[in-house]
Amino acid sequence: MNNSKPANSIIRPAAITWQGDAPYSTSHEDLYFSREDGLEESHYVFVSGNRIGERLSRAPSNKPFVIAETGFGSGLNFLVTWKVWQQLPSPKPDLYYLSFEKHPMARHEIRKAIGSWPELKPFLEKLIQVYPSAFPGHHSRVLEGGKLRLCLAFGDVHATLPERSFYADAWYLDGFAPSKNPDMWTRELFHQMRLHSAPEASFSTFTAAGFVRRGLTDSGFNVKKTKGFGSKREMLVGSLCSDTYGSLDSSGIALDETTGNHHDRALWSEPAPKKPASGINIEQKTGDFDVIVIGGGLAGLTSAVLLCEQGLSVALVDKGELMSGASGQRQLAMYAKLPAEQNKELRFLLHSLSYSQSFFRRLQESMPDKKFWHETGLLQLAWSQAEKARQERFLRNVTLPEDIARHVCEREASKISGIELSSSGLWFPNCGWLDPAAFSSAVRENYPIKIFTNTNITRINGPRKDGFELNSTCGDYMAKHVIVANANDLGSLLPEAYVPTKSLRGQVTELAHPSLRSPKCILCGEGYLCPEFNNVFHFGATYDLDNETNEAHKKDNISNLKSLKKWLPDWLRHHTVDVDQTTGHAGLRCTTPDYHPIVGPVHDTNKMKEKFASLRVDARSCDNQFGDYIEGLFINVGHGSKGLITTPLAAELLTARIRKFPAPVGREQEHMLAPARFLVRDLIKKRI
Repeated sequence: MNNSKPANSIIRPAAITWQGDAPYSTSHEDLYFSREDGLEESHYVFVSGNRIGERLSRAPSNKPFVIAETGFGSGLNFLVTWKVWQQLPSPKPDLYYLSFEKHPMARHEIRKAIGSWPELKPFLEKLIQVYPSAFPGHHSRVLEGGKLRLCLAFGDVHATLPERSFYADAWYLDGFAPSKNPDMWTRELFHQMRLHSAPEASFSTFTAAGFVRRGLTDSGFNVKKTKGFGSKREMLVGSLCSDTYGSLDSSGIALDETTGNHHDRALWSEPAPKKPASGINIEQKTGDFDVIVIGGGLAGLTSAVLLCEQGLSVALVDKGELMSGASGQRQLAMYAKLPAEQNKELRFLLHSLSYSQSFFRRLQESMPDKKFWHETGLLQLAWSQAEKARQERFLRNVTLPEDIARHVCEREASKISGIELSSSGLWFPNCGWLDPAAFSSAVRENYPIKIFTNTNITRINGPRKDGFELNSTCGDYMAKHVIVANANDLGSLLPEAYVPTKSLRGQVTELAHPSLRSPKCILCGEGYLCPEFNNVFHFGATYDLDNETNEAHKKDNISNLKSLKKWLPDWLRHHTVDVDQTTGHAGLRCTTPDYHPIVGPVHDTNKMKEKFASLRVDARSCDNQFGDYIEGLFINVGHGSKGLITTPLAAELLTARIRKFPAPVGREQEHMLAPARFLVRDLIKKRI
């Protein structure tokens, strides 16, 4: 295959040589940290320079403390900060660490760079376990049982910083010296720092260059010189002036010329009021629960887990049993066919895939007594000429690290799968499959989530002063926040929300056949085949828009068998399989018109129609109008057949909204998922 790649799809890794134990950038001709004592330098310049220990000790414990950094490098600043945070007594705030890195170091380089400091080894090993593969975009990782979050934005800071929604409490202005890396140290960077700073946000940096001092001053920061580390005479520290608080909306999106489309603001609420100078933002708990999640499928269960890790009281309510319906298959495969072109769908699926793999691996490690996540890998076979051509186009257009996906020939595919294959393909080594029953059981046993099954929520009332009142067939409940994750039943609870969904029936076939050889990994072609589980093979699945029953049908098992023989002919070639040997499981997937999930705050449809009526005449109108949203009410539906990939990131996004920490994705992907997107689209197209 032709493996030539367009340069703009590649994240160029750090180019490093070594001066003793210190990494040296050959691109910038500069050291990553001081040869005198990099650890002490990091602590002096950034941790002490921002008074991190002192500020964390007196910060409110119910509001995450956000640190933003330019230049992750070896991760030294992060590890030092993590150690300081961990050693503080409780109660203490959660820590959110957001770092921008254009040229990521490899895992083995990070390990070597930090290896000189044994006191950091426990933190280093945990970092290496979650460190993301180097492809462009935002990579959120959860540590310390949900109390610490690391988000690495790989790419040029001038492109990635304006995309992010956050207010930083402290800035680590790192990176190579301004004389070595002038492209980063610009007035635009300082301007973006102001827009993304909380009141009285601090900063520190090792440099005392005059244009850096002037640029920060002009952008609204109080700047002063102080003693530098070691042989460096001076460095800069400071804080945001009280009268230059950044103009962002309630999600943290910068409201200046970088906002993009004119109607984008419809997808955000009114600008947030200034926070009190003290930073105290205490929220009183009201009602029975902090959060009630309606729907016990994959979207609801992942949301409940992440919210519970935040120390919130969470209830999960389902009209049936947990992980039933479309989430109730015996094996859920982590599979999505990636687009063969660079586009926003590819970016979203890659970020979701990377986060989901880390999410289930982390939970499995934290709950080892019950096996639910099986990281077998997945082979996407080039089973037809059309699929082979598509994969060749994918390999030409998309560059990915090999631990995300790589091409394998027929011989290697056969070796990986353990069965004879006549097709080449794409190998996804970190994919796998989930046992939904074991997963829900493990969550029940390890998380203090109040679970109400066979309970049908009939009405959501509110919001009121004390939150939402939910009426159900088994009584009434109160909650400050509500997440509606009930898939195809969304319309019955939110009939006015203008959120279109449609059901797509799918049936998986189950076959017990002792003479068939089990593949070691998931195989995908026109359909998919999972490794044997409890002496049964699961394969499928059908797609049926004209049938809304959950009953399994013989004709669908016939269809799945016929498809399997077509795209995986060698597996059944020497075996006789009769359809009467099969059983099936059917469910109704919840999909959307654009096949992207619906995740985010619920809008007030009537107010939005009135406020944005001019979009029917001019799509460039409403420049200064913001959407109207129901505070505390959220949606998480529409994951279709990609739920194992997309629901963990969706849950992280809603957790960020509720807990007021930075979103795990950029503006592009928040807009892709926003429930109000359909209303805005149909106004522009004059459909309503």
